[in-house]
Amino acid sequence: MATRETCAVTPLARAIEADHVDALIEETADIALLPDDLSQLPFTVSLSRAALNTIRVNIAFSLGIKLIAVLAVFPGWLTLWLAILADMGASVLGH
Repeated sequence: MATRETCAVTPLARAIEADHVDALIEETADIALLPDDLSQLPFTVSLSRAALNTIRVNIAFSLGIKLIAVLAVFPGWLTLWLAILADMGASVLGH
């Protein structure tokens, strides 16, 4: 069972509910495995990696759209509405 000191010191804190896990530990843990079942840990790791991949793709897409918008400024093609569309469109499509 994790302690307050463990959660404060380790970069990846895991709270595993045994009988009574302190609410502070549950709130500050990066991963909370409920109940005491470690068989779900590989699924949690793969889900975390998939989420990280999605975040990277969204950031790359957003930066790519912004780069295209900046390049469209020089020939004068970027209007206010296209700039808004590039900014908000990347936010909407990125999700």
